[in-house]
Amino acid sequence: MQKLSRLSSHSQYRSRKHGVNLLPVVSDICQLKFSLCVLWGQYQRIDNPRNGALVVMREFKVVVLGSGGVGKSALTVQFVSNTFIEKYDPTIEDFYRKEIEVEGQPCVLEILDTAGTEQFASMRDLYIKNGQGFVIVYSISSQQTFHDIKVLRDQILRVKGVDQVPILLVGNKSDLEHQRQVRSDEGRALAQFWNCPFVECSAKIAQNVNTVFAEIVREMNYMQKSRHRRKQRCCDGCCVS
Repeated sequence: MQKLSRLSSHSQYRSRKHGVNLLPVVSDICQLKFSLCVLWGQYQRIDNPRNGALVVMREFKVVVLGSGGVGKSALTVQFVSNTFIEKYDPTIEDFYRKEIEVEGQPCVLEILDTAGTEQFASMRDLYIKNGQGFVIVYSISSQQTFHDIKVLRDQILRVKGVDQVPILLVGNKSDLEHQRQVRSDEGRALAQFWNCPFVECSAKIAQNVNTVFAEIVREMNYMQKSRHRRKQRCCDGCCVS
């Protein structure tokens, strides 16, 4: 199967942090904004199946958000490379791509792993503006991280300017049950309030990691189909009138 990718020259540079291909960490905010604007939205991946037909593989832009130390990078790297990061290395921003299949449909995930520190909080609007689906992560072993994420959904809705956005709430570090500070029912209650799915997982033991990213794809698909149906009803109503 021949696969073609159109990439900007900016994206050809790779580092080996965590042993995974990713874009270099950029400390200059202007350069970072440029890299995100260039890279997100300009990828086009085309598969050439054996029958000769050209099929555009769907791409989804996913942003991983949450406080520092909750395991956003560990979760993402475990998903992309089946590797667990033992040492905590605060992220500025890392970019990953992975092909997956959800409900029989192949797609490409472009995953942006964001900074969790307040130092880079001002950059979230840019991440959110370019993202399509959002994985909001807290640690079940830290009540503070659960408290911190509660403003993120409001920020996402504000930047997007809509009242419904594909969001998945994730309680990470489920392997630390003996240190649990956030009950599962608290996570489920918040997800119900947000009207979004909820998953508890462990990046360390690779529990429910694939489920996290498959679930956000399902949520993005669901939202997209819902918007299409609403537009169709609106158009039908206009035609009738």
